[in-house]
Amino acid sequence: MKTKQILMAGALALSMVLSGGMLTGCSNSSNTKDTKTSEVTKKKEVKTIGQKTKDSKSLKMTNNTGKKIKVFETKSSSEESFSDNLLEDGDAVKNKEERTLYYDVKENDKLDVKIGLQD
Repeated sequence: MKTKQILMAGALALSMVLSGGMLTGCSNSSNTKDTKTSEVTKKKEVKTIGQKTKDSKSLKMTNNTGKKIKVFETKSSSEESFSDNLLEDGDAVKNKEERTLYYDVKENDKLDVKIGLQD
């Protein structure tokens, strides 16, 4: 009976050591994944539209039109005309691409956006 208790205690201690090692292993692999994810995040820089200023607001947008956006113009709802194309020559927002838009609007105004799609 005493031998059985010693063997059970030994088995219990061994299983605790092994499970502790597994938890440590999981923890280390988790840190590796976090590092890889942050490296990928750093590499994937989101392009911008418009100029960032101290008074500008920002908006993250994703092109879900199914086509490239070649023209992107904005205005405050109180303004009469749209801005010039905010995309640089040769630049286009690809389908599913994410961009950050920086814009200025007057107080209590809304932002109006006009886009031109690739034919």
